[in-house]
This record gives sequence, structure tokens and C-alpha cells, in this order.
Amino acid sequence: MRSDALNLDLLKNLTIVIPTYKRQKFITRTMQYWSGKDVAIIVIDGSKKSLDTNILNQLKTNIKYIHSPKSYYERLLSVINLINSQYVMMGCDDEFYIPSALNSCLVKLSLDNQLVTCTGRAIEFNWQNGLVVGSKVYERLKDLNLDNQNPNDRIIKHFSNYTPAHIYGICRTSIWKIAAQTTFSKEYSFFASMELQIEFLLLFAGKTLAIPELLWLRSEEAEPIRGTTSSLDPNYKISQWWYEKKNKNQKEDFLIRMATACMEINKLNNDYHSANIQRAFEIYLKKQKLPLFIKISTYLPSFIKDRIKKFLKIFGYGVRKKILLLDIAQSLKVSGVKVDFSELKLIHKIISSYYES
Repeated sequence: MRSDALNLDLLKNLTIVIPTYKRQKFITRTMQYWSGKDVAIIVIDGSKKSLDTNILNQLKTNIKYIHSPKSYYERLLSVINLINSQYVMMGCDDEFYIPSALNSCLVKLSLDNQLVTCTGRAIEFNWQNGLVVGSKVYERLKDLNLDNQNPNDRIIKHFSNYTPAHIYGICRTSIWKIAAQTTFSKEYSFFASMELQIEFLLLFAGKTLAIPELLWLRSEEAEPIRGTTSSLDPNYKISQWWYEKKNKNQKEDFLIRMATACMEINKLNNDYHSANIQRAFEIYLKKQKLPLFIKISTYLPSFIKDRIKKFLKIFGYGVRKKILLLDIAQSLKVSGVKVDFSELKLIHKIISSYYES
């Protein structure tokens, strides 16, 4: 089967699940972008009020909008049984994913049964001074190929040099549903717990790959939603949660649930691998050790941390170099990354129009 003969035919086998909350202008832009394309989109909106019906009525039938003013975890849990496609991915309400790159990932998945998750390269974008600018982001996705036969070896390799490579990747739905059911049926109180759980479980299930093609346009336009739930509070990280005695029972429950999910994955794959969950997370923690001044900063009030960040930015610390979005994409192409410039220019126009109007 030749990948160039498939065109974009495989997109009809993909569903993108997009949770959103209090960012209805962004999600409207996103739905309008995907409206009429072959990808199925499920948007689950936790905002107090639903989107205007006049907006929804203009969307094509591939867009399914669900207004559900519930918690993040409740919303994601409720959507699992609505996914009927062969492949699925989680998306963000303000980001773009290039269809031809999604299709390239679907080709890889269709040709290799051992491959569970596939993604591509990413760049960040923003609107500054009337221009769409960009910067490099998630550079560890370059040449990422976790193809060890032993799942524990894959996980150790990934958690030793961590980047969020799978949570927003294209995944086989049968595997994703096990990971999602386990993750969203119980919330743990440390920051980004869902990300780490999904990263672990998808990688336990099979091999993963990041292709040298621009797929993910990560938005830096708005501040992330934080603090609406315990696992979205960046002030309490797994490095604290894991070792505090008060969390002993919660930690045991975490390990049991993860182990149970791994057994379900083994059953689905008709295989047997023991999962060394505790070792994997402790290696992750060891590699995540931070300098003392950063550790201290986690205990500071938010207004003090914001002032420190602004002060450091004056001297260029913590600031990614911004250049024009199309120029950053060109630099990726020069380095050997495939870029769909036709689609990228369309997205560039959509972003510009969004702010100019």
C-alpha cells in the first residue's frame, strides 16, 4: 500500500475529541476550521452557557458539539462511548492540526499493527504586534521512535527524557479507551496526573513514533486554564505528592488502577507483560529534579511568581525567540521536516482574520 496513493482518505477513520471551557471564541474558530472535513470532531463544552445556536447551525455534520457544564474529568469520561472510529486523538480548543500530517500518521498506523500512537513535529504560534509569530517547541519529538519490544524499556526510555509525545497523538481507539477510562474515572491531586497516566498507558500498549512532518500548531495565545480542579493546579506536582505520607493510600490506589489497566491492555493485545509502574515513575521523578531556587518558587504566591517572571523576561530569561510563523516553518523544512505550506498559509490567514476582525 503506497502512502502517496491514499491522499487524505484515512481521515474518515479519525475522531478528534476537544474539551473546552470558557473559551468559546477559540472553539468557534476551531470548529469552523474543521467543519466539512472528513475528520469527526467531538467538542465537549464545560462553560456555563452553551454556544449560540446560530453558530452551531452553520457547522457541517462532522462536528458534534456537546454542552456539558461538568468537571473536566466528567466530561472526558462521558465522551468515551461516543467514539466509533478506528483512531482517536485529543485536541485543544485553540490549536490547529494539519490534516495531511494527520493522514501521514494514519498511514503509519495502518501499515504497522505494533504501532499504537503516532504524532508529528510541533511549533508554537501567537499573535503579536499584528503578526502571526512562531517558535520552536517540543524539540524532543525530533527522531522520537520508541520501538523497543519490551514495554517497560519503552517507558523507561521515554520517562528518562520526557516530553508529552502521546497524549495529543493519534492513537488506536481500542487502546485509548482503556487509558481514558482508567485516567478519567479517578482524579489524583498532583498536577498533570492525566498526562502522565495516558503517556504511560499508551506506551505500555505498543510502539510509538513521531514522524518528521509538521503536524501540531500549539497556541500560546491565551493563558492555560488552571486551578479549576486539583490536577490542574501547577503548585502541587507529582514530586511532592509521590513522597508525602498523607498520600500513601491514594498512591497505592494509583498503582493498583494503573496495573489493572495494563492487564486490560495485555488482554486486548493477547500478550503478557508485567508493568513496573513504580520504577518508571521514580525514574521520571529522578530526571525531573529541579534547581533549589525553582523548588522554592513553587511555594511562592502567584502574584510574586508573576512579578519574578516579568523581571526575568526583561533580561530575556524564559522567553522563546519569536519569528514569523511561516519563517519558523521554513526553518523546519530546511532541517528535513515535511511542511504542508498550502495548509499552513490557510491557517495563518485564519489566525490573522480572527484578530483583524
